[in-house]
Amino acid sequence: EAMGADVKWQSASRTVAISRDGSSDTVSDNSNNQQDDTAVRPEITQLIHNARGTLNPGDDLTVTLIGAPNARASFAILGAIQEVGMAEVSPGRYEGRLRINQNLNVSNGTLVGYLRKGNLESAMEADRDITIANSSNPDVTYVQPNPGTIVSQTRPQLQAVFPEYIRSGSANFMLDGQSFSPSVSSDGRTVAVTPSYNLNPGVHNVEVSALNQNGQRMTRNWSFTVSQSAYNNDPYNNSNPQVSITNLSNGTTVPAVFNIQGQTSPYTKVKIDATTERALIPGIIGLKGRTTTTSTVSDASGRFNVQMNTQNLPSNSQIDLEVSSIDSNGNITDTVDLNVIRQ
Repeated sequence: EAMGADVKWQSASRTVAISRDGSSDTVSDNSNNQQDDTAVRPEITQLIHNARGTLNPGDDLTVTLIGAPNARASFAILGAIQEVGMAEVSPGRYEGRLRINQNLNVSNGTLVGYLRKGNLESAMEADRDITIANSSNPDVTYVQPNPGTIVSQTRPQLQAVFPEYIRSGSANFMLDGQSFSPSVSSDGRTVAVTPSYNLNPGVHNVEVSALNQNGQRMTRNWSFTVSQSAYNNDPYNNSNPQVSITNLSNGTTVPAVFNIQGQTSPYTKVKIDATTERALIPGIIGLKGRTTTTSTVSDASGRFNVQMNTQNLPSNSQIDLEVSSIDSNGNITDTVDLNVIRQ
């Protein structure tokens, strides 16, 4: 102003407007207008994932990031997996999932989470490393029945030999989609199981799997065929179905409500007669009581499971069970008798 200039302070924009001889200049006050990046970067408070052991092909890696809301989140495994987007499932909570593909091998990899808001970004490393097994690792070298062969048994033993020692409790067979826990031999590499039911004629698919001592999954898939002659010659599958009880024996003590399980031909009617008997003079004279009859039809594998309710009977009563298989003409073809004691 001392030099004849018109000086005006513009507080809203923190600038000074100077007018001289009809012209004007604007000078900014930048001393307090510089952005502090660290103060406005989106904050990440937590980054966790579900991998507590070795991941195998087909497994899902799930990552959760907690931080500032309304931002863009992603995660990556350095040197192996590029950024995977994450969805904000609730304010400030982001989740992402990655299906592990084959031929990916990561040993103690670093998982990093990213959070972006505008042009600013924050990153955080997960506490636990990521290890992914390569599917090209050696798998099962020997299986039985041999792949593609035709067998003459309706209950063939399934066997597999792994190339390495297997982790305890990790071995499993899948036969036509049904899971079986096999026995493990003393060598720590051989597993075997025998189906508890008769296999129908035709092709059957098997998958055996186990983890080695490092947590890597070893697996093998194959198939074999049960011959029609094996099915026809099996005593459980002929025109005169036989029956057996698999969960009870003579003298078994049972509760008031118990189950009778057994095996016969597929889709066969099974009749059960339960007759109570009380001893008037133990070992000499008995008194026959009421007979209860029930029936069922076995499933596609010939198995049956029937519940018996004897709550109306006195405790310590002897129950005579008569289990019969019945053919399509209504004729009894086989009968099993056994006695159980009602508690």
